[in-house]
Amino acid sequence: MTTTELLTPEEVADILKVHPGTLENWRVKGEGPPFVKLGGKRRSPVRYRRKDVEDWIYTDVKRAGHEKR
Repeated sequence: MTTTELLTPEEVADILKVHPGTLENWRVKGEGPPFVKLGGKRRSPVRYRRKDVEDWIYTDVKRAGHEKR
């Protein structure tokens, strides 16, 4: 069985050098790295799989002049 490392929003914010509130805003907008909720309630804890965060970083690479406006 493979172990999946789960990260807190604070840990992911530190990796991405953004405020944890930015991650929350991205979740509401359907942006940012994929996340999982631990439980079905609105205030259930949110976690990120390390692999998902790393994949998101490398697939979201932009080239100069190709940013959305």
